[in-house]
Amino acid sequence: MKEAWLKQPNGPWIERFWPNPELERDGGARPMAVDLGRHLLLHEPPLLKSRRQLTLSQARELWRNRVKAGWQRIEPQW
Repeated sequence: MKEAWLKQPNGPWIERFWPNPELERDGGARPMAVDLGRHLLLHEPPLLKSRRQLTLSQARELWRNRVKAGWQRIEPQW
């Protein structure tokens, strides 16, 4: 999985899914990071609320759940 982005339906939150080789490997699983953030004001940096460390399979499951809940794929935001 390469970098991919989802936006919350009718809400401000955006999630960035990306491979992060700097994170610890858990039994050889590919490490992924999921950043949660939102835009505040025009021309201001985004507010990054959290970062989660997941395996590739966990990230895929989270992605599927988000899409089922109505989150939409978007272009990179930051």
